[in-house]
Amino acid sequence: MVKETEYYDLLGVPPEASLLDIKKAYKKMALRYHPDHNSDPVAAESFAQIGEAYEVLSNDDKRKTYDRLGKQGMRDGGGADIFSQFFGGGFASMFERSNRPRKGQDVIHEISVTLEDFYKGKLSKLEIQRNVTCNKCAGIGAKQGVNPTKCFRCNGRGTRVIVQPIAPGMAQQMHITCSDCQGQGEIISEHDKCKTCNAKKVIKEKKTLEVYITPGMKDGQKITFTGEADQIPGIVAGDIVVVLVQQPHPVLKRNGNDLTMDHTIPLIQALTGCSFVVTQLDGRKLLVKTKRGEVIEPGEVRIVEGEGMPEHRGAPKGNLLIKISISFPKSGILTENQMGLLERILQPNNANTSKPSTTSTSTLNLNNNEEYEEVHLIKMTPQQSSHKNNYRRDAYNEDDDEDHDHRRGHGVECAQQ
Repeated sequence: MVKETEYYDLLGVPPEASLLDIKKAYKKMALRYHPDHNSDPVAAESFAQIGEAYEVLSNDDKRKTYDRLGKQGMRDGGGADIFSQFFGGGFASMFERSNRPRKGQDVIHEISVTLEDFYKGKLSKLEIQRNVTCNKCAGIGAKQGVNPTKCFRCNGRGTRVIVQPIAPGMAQQMHITCSDCQGQGEIISEHDKCKTCNAKKVIKEKKTLEVYITPGMKDGQKITFTGEADQIPGIVAGDIVVVLVQQPHPVLKRNGNDLTMDHTIPLIQALTGCSFVVTQLDGRKLLVKTKRGEVIEPGEVRIVEGEGMPEHRGAPKGNLLIKISISFPKSGILTENQMGLLERILQPNNANTSKPSTTSTSTLNLNNNEEYEEVHLIKMTPQQSSHKNNYRRDAYNEDDDEDHDHRRGHGVECAQQ
């Protein structure tokens, strides 16, 4: 009796459904609610929910925990056993490890995922080649009815210990693969070997894994396929762990659940209000606007709420953050009257003059009792730019030389006295 049936209901299967039935149901539901095929705003949320349900029900251990404890029980840690609660897991963990069968190595696979796929979700296929137990001899390595003989030389261990001298009076022990049984621990005569696996006990198999990337997943997130690694007779097969690696996007970057981007607007829009179009990761065109007359400062960051990454397993939906840069016009495009008009409008404290000014010093309060020498700022040439950082070093060296000369001269005087 299962505690709850929410995940089964999402996939439309009964609690006693087989793994194959669950896979078929998920594939059908995923195609139905995938945002690429369903424009309904609710479709993306449904797609994420059925993806979460499949991730649990397709994993035997997670499914057993869900059937026993329900969704909330899984989030609370799956329920610690009584020994772990009282003894910190020490005695219980040692007992469990001593009775747990050996497990093979896990295999890591990385797959490239675009930011669009993380936003919308995607079904990817991963082709793998692995060793599986030979179905002809059931992993024995010998013909039917023939039992292998334990290797006498390594006593069935598959390895031997040899002693190798490294210096006078010193030696070291080394473990090497037994050459008689090739590390198998058993001897099978050539006549009795399984013809399918040639006594290797395993054969090669190609398999396609379906990797379901649900909306909101992250770079570096892992998807585990339990027991899908190489099979070795007598050992529990390891897992295949798929690591999602995000590819760079030309415009958008991800920061947690937020999306960030840079955008440059002309000076006129920075002063009067701006509007521009941003293409969202699902293809939607967002018309981004500010209020008319709202001034934007260089480097200012503005937010479009709710346009970041979608929700994933309870994580809040992110925002779109846009850092604004301002493009200034080229020199010489304004007339004297236009410049004077701008000075009237933009000078400090909005202190308007009665007529447009024809000098660039109209906004300065100059002391009439003082004389000023007028100089001009000019653009730096490439040659000057390459040496712009040398002045500090040159100044330091000059001071250093003066101090050195002073110390040297003082030393000469002392020698003469």
